[in-house]
Amino acid sequence: MGVEVPKLVQRLRATFSGPTTEGSQQDITEPSHNSQSLDSPPPAQQKTPPQEKLLTRRTGWKLVWDVRRSKVDVQEGENGPTWSQKVGELPPNVQEIIATGGLEKWVKKQIE
Repeated sequence: MGVEVPKLVQRLRATFSGPTTEGSQQDITEPSHNSQSLDSPPPAQQKTPPQEKLLTRRTGWKLVWDVRRSKVDVQEGENGPTWSQKVGELPPNVQEIIATGGLEKWVKKQIE
């Protein structure tokens, strides 16, 4: 079961898409007094490796999906702004299956 909330994706990217790892990589340079050396070529351009991205991040955001009203409420952090977005509707029979606790429990209820 999934819900599409494009605004949520945009807000998460805008809020959390900065640098993700600490530390800095310094480029290697030739010593300043080595310019007259005949046995060592000038240093090559150094490439800094890309920073690693975190695969999971605890945001503190809360999402409430109101299936009956076809609405998602999002609170961006404990004291952050709250906003809502209308989402696709689920048919009443699917809502009933979810409310019963899943397909297996729904079938047992129908048999009884």
